[in-house]
Amino acid sequence: MEKIVDILNHIKERISNPLIFSFICSWIIINWQITVGLIWYDALQIEKAGSTTIFDFISSKINIKNALWHPLIFAIAYTLLMPTIKNLIRALYAWCAKWGDNWNLKIMKGVKIPFEKYLKFREDYDTRSRILEDVISKESKSLMEYSTTKTELLQAQTTINELTQNLTENNNYIKQMNNLRILDGYWTNTYSEPSTLGKSRGIEEVYIENGRYNIIGKFGRKTHKFNITNFHFDIENRTIFFIKELVKEEKQFGKIGESIYNINNLRIEREDLLVGIENENTNIEYRKKDVGTIPLSTDKLINKK
Repeated sequence: MEKIVDILNHIKERISNPLIFSFICSWIIINWQITVGLIWYDALQIEKAGSTTIFDFISSKINIKNALWHPLIFAIAYTLLMPTIKNLIRALYAWCAKWGDNWNLKIMKGVKIPFEKYLKFREDYDTRSRILEDVISKESKSLMEYSTTKTELLQAQTTINELTQNLTENNNYIKQMNNLRILDGYWTNTYSEPSTLGKSRGIEEVYIENGRYNIIGKFGRKTHKFNITNFHFDIENRTIFFIKELVKEEKQFGKIGESIYNINNLRIEREDLLVGIENENTNIEYRKKDVGTIPLSTDKLINKK
């Protein structure tokens, strides 16, 4: 049932179209013989017209001009000219009304109110009407401009808020990247340095936490040996610089010849691998063992226009 209603509504929309409706009316008028023959079917009249069936009658009466071109031309002309004709009729009606008012005013010259005074009142009324229309028009324009400006301000404020949020996130991320806590975790430190017998190689297990450099000994015992200071992370060049400073106790009881300040210049080879030099003469390599990596680039930075 709903499909039938939809089809009927669709047909109604098509027929209500001015051009299509005009075409249908023109076709019916031009081909009036076919219309009459279909509505008031009379076999005797069809035989007198020289046709045996209604189909022969329609075939003899129809042609391309009357079936298409003539109705189409009349439909287009009617569709285009009808609005103009309506406007002309409306303008004629307005002119007649104005002419009738002026005629009545001339007839009323003999009334108590002088005609000239009435005309002056009428002229003042028309002037005030035009002023009021002008004020309403300007007010509407001002309201539109105010609404547009308010919308633009809201959009600008939204953009500013987004940029402020992005800037805050970028600053927080940069601060995080320059925080030595990115080194926190378990590391395997492999180092090699020159000696009288050639190059010696050593390995130590390390646990770093908030700048505390702990050596992991037997049975997992952690010894706080160094403090990491002067930390700097150059994320663009993928380099890290820091100083391993012996803690106070280690300075007092440290090994002879052991450096108090160990300068590390490292490069990030992978997210879990740091390779570089310590104190300019020791090759050093840090491999991270636990979860958590060092970022390789600024991909996480938010760059929104």
